[in-house]
Amino acid sequence: MLINKRRWVCTATLAVAASVSGTQAAVASPGHSGELRPARMVVHQGSANLLPPFMGGQAFLYDALDNKPLAGKHVMLLNGSGREICRAVTDSHGEAACTGAISLGPASVDTIANGYNAVFEGDEHYMPARGHGAINLVVDHDGSCSAG
Repeated sequence: MLINKRRWVCTATLAVAASVSGTQAAVASPGHSGELRPARMVVHQGSANLLPPFMGGQAFLYDALDNKPLAGKHVMLLNGSGREICRAVTDSHGEAACTGAISLGPASVDTIANGYNAVFEGDEHYMPARGHGAINLVVDHDGSCSAG
């Protein structure tokens, strides 16, 4: 089967031109309608309690361009293997804080040793953001575990 070289070159050029023009539109400067703005996550040191076994964490979510806090955004706290510990919605200061039960075992040892991740998956206005925080081990028999 013979391929018309001229037709193939024209088709390839058209495909590349369409691809490049689509990319340029996607990376235009933020702030125009329909474009996602970058978000920034700041994660504070969390606390893990062994008796009873649970962990608390705190993260702040900001608009990365103007540094304003983002309210009403869903943030998940995950252990090192990606398992959800808890989730919270950011308040007017961009703060998401929560506690969740942890199972004693290798996963909890990994979380205590290596910390946790706070994840915002993005939405119709903002790009995803994530951050990492250390864990402070607390032995608190009354069951109150505070982040920070």
